[in-house]
Parts: sequence; C-alpha cells; structure tokens
Amino acid sequence: MIQRLTASLTPLVATLARTLNWLVPAVGALAAVLAIVPWGLGIPGHADATYADGWWRGALAILGYLTVYGLACILWLAARIVRLPVLATLGHVLAWGAFCVAAATLYIALRMIFELA
Repeated sequence: MIQRLTASLTPLVATLARTLNWLVPAVGALAAVLAIVPWGLGIPGHADATYADGWWRGALAILGYLTVYGLACILWLAARIVRLPVLATLGHVLAWGAFCVAAATLYIALRMIFELA
C-alpha cells in the first residue's frame, strides 16, 4: 500500500520540483522589476543620509539580480538551441545563486535602512 502511494507521488513531486526550479527565480525577477520604481523614489538626498548605505546596497542587489537573471535566461535559450544540458544546468545554478545572494543582500539593506541592525 505504501509503495503504491509512494510510486504515485513520485511523478507529482518531480513535476513540482521542476516547476519550482524555474518559478521561484522568475517570481524573484518579477518582484525586482516591480521594486525598481519604488526603490528609485527613495534615492537619498545626501550621501550623509542615515539610510544611504542600505539604499545603495539594495539598489545594487536589485540591478545585479536582474542582470544575472538575464544572463541565466540567455544561457537557458542557448541550451535549448544548441541542446547542451550543461548550459541549462549552469543557468539554473546561476539564477538560484543570484536569487539567494540578492535576497540576503536586500534583507541586510532593509535592516540598514530601518536601523534594525
């Protein structure tokens, strides 16, 4: 009974893993695109502003993530055209790595902005 249940769940889990593999970085890129305008509206007036360091780190995280995600999309496209799975894997690793680094950097930036550190 358990083996049949496990066997029937395996394709579902594999499909969910494949979907999340591209969906999470894509949603992160969408959030970064949507965050550009509100983040840009908070440009510090002086370099001495208390939140200036956090703002710059956040701006670099957003723009850096979008740049690396764009590179990952180019790698995925090249992998489909050339049929090299190594390029697709490299694109996924690059997208996930950029997502994790950008999320951590934005967390630190927001803590610096709101002086929670």
